[in-house]
Amino acid sequence: MKIKNQISLLITGILILPTLCMVLFPIYTYYNSPRRFLMKGYREIRKINEANLSESDWNQIQNYIEKIPPEVQIMIFFNSKIILSTIPEIKTGSTHNPKELFDFVQTTNSSYDYQFQSFFLEEQTKKEARDASHKNKGLIISRFDAKEKNSLKRIPKFMMHIFFVVLVFEALSITVIILIAKSVSNSIEIIQKATQKIANGELDTKLEISGRRNSNEILQLTEDLERMRKALKENLERRSRFIMGISHDLRTPVALIKGYSEAVSDGIVNSIDDIKKSVSIINTKAGQLESMINDLINYVKMDNIEWKKTLRPVELKAFLKDFAANMECAAELYKRKISSSIEIEEQQILMDKNLFTRALENIYGNALRYTNDGDSISLEAKKNSFGKTEISISDTGVGIPEEDLEKVFELFFRASNSRRENGMGIGLSVVKSIIDSHGWSINVKSKPNKGTTFTITLN
Repeated sequence: MKIKNQISLLITGILILPTLCMVLFPIYTYYNSPRRFLMKGYREIRKINEANLSESDWNQIQNYIEKIPPEVQIMIFFNSKIILSTIPEIKTGSTHNPKELFDFVQTTNSSYDYQFQSFFLEEQTKKEARDASHKNKGLIISRFDAKEKNSLKRIPKFMMHIFFVVLVFEALSITVIILIAKSVSNSIEIIQKATQKIANGELDTKLEISGRRNSNEILQLTEDLERMRKALKENLERRSRFIMGISHDLRTPVALIKGYSEAVSDGIVNSIDDIKKSVSIINTKAGQLESMINDLINYVKMDNIEWKKTLRPVELKAFLKDFAANMECAAELYKRKISSSIEIEEQQILMDKNLFTRALENIYGNALRYTNDGDSISLEAKKNSFGKTEISISDTGVGIPEEDLEKVFELFFRASNSRRENGMGIGLSVVKSIIDSHGWSINVKSKPNKGTTFTITLN
């Protein structure tokens, strides 16, 4: 059970049980009150009124009855008639003489303690109280179970009920609190072990809590820890590939630069033409090395979210038209056919202009590299069916094998048709990082020997 539900259950119990006590206690009091036990018979006898009592007489009797505890049994004797009785052996409305009543008391006094109280009805008869035979003189006989008398320290029944309810409430509250504490403690212990494994570098061990019946919010954090473990593991693996790729791909231009510079320095290359050729190769490889370093810097920059604070609004349509014009200049040198179609309205897009330019240049550079003389390259911008802006760069070049399409954006990956080209294989990975970091998306479609299309969708 979730911790939230457990606490809700506890709070509900804390609120409901006292409320039930407040509701049930008056009900219990009513059902155990002398008013409930006696007043029904009292009202019936009062309606009959065979004793011919006045209204004030009945009110006097009623006031007396209401003061009697439920455990006390009484009968009211007046003018040889039992006008009210809660003693089972003596029926209300029956007729008795004083001797019969005293005989009854004598036979039952071993089980009950009796008390007698005389009373006078009507104020005007009090003056006649000295006359013991006066008819307005009544007698109240009350009795109490002798066994209960001996237990003077006995707790009243209603107190026992209240004590029982409180005891159950406390037991329930303590049980729920213990269960919640145990659940939280166990969950924290599991989380602690999981974080300790990650802290110790045990990234190959999967954190598992699936199938646990009593899963709660704390245990669900393990899912986040598992995602973090995977991300850390992938980051370490990517870092390893990164270092291996750098050491491999940077070695070639550095070795060539070093080799040709030593050849010129040692006089091995001494003719003017050979020296110029060597210097040209050194310059080319230095430029290639600079390009690789820029790609590395851009790739690392994508891992830092601080750069997002530098995003500025850019007029997208004008930006794409400028880029298309630059494409045409480069296409003339490479003998490629260039076309552009910018069918979008003027709009400002938050972006890092330099990085986005770098991303488009990478895609366009690949299009130049993997097309032949006379092939076509096109730039298109339009709204898709969902109202989002799409920017596509297409070519009619060699294409990408289907098995390589899912990997083209991976770090240091080179498709099989790019083996003839020099490079580190991080260009498209940088592109993907730039696009993702802007909150956009990019996909690629390609068919071997027919061409490739990269599509960027702006959100």
